[in-house]
Amino acid sequence: MQWKCCGVVGYTDWHEALKEKMVPDRCCQEHYQECGRNSTNMFWTRGCYEKVEEWLDDNKHLMGTIGMCILVVQLLGMAFSMTLFHQIHRTGKKYDA
Repeated sequence: MQWKCCGVVGYTDWHEALKEKMVPDRCCQEHYQECGRNSTNMFWTRGCYEKVEEWLDDNKHLMGTIGMCILVVQLLGMAFSMTLFHQIHRTGKKYDA
């Protein structure tokens, strides 16, 4: 997945974090080894926060569906474990008498 973004707000976020005028190589529009060290290169200027926000907004139905599926599996697991507990508990009482 290529989002064509760099940093949270923009590529200059990395200048603060790294304490140098450089960015990770993935921020370069033309990606090659050590391209982030060359300040004359073209970097993706758009921040990734915006891109992630857009992706989540575009895929909210998918995320909701996945969440609901996990919820159903968890509820079924709880129901089956309670049923098993009661079966074992009942069987144990028959042998006590």
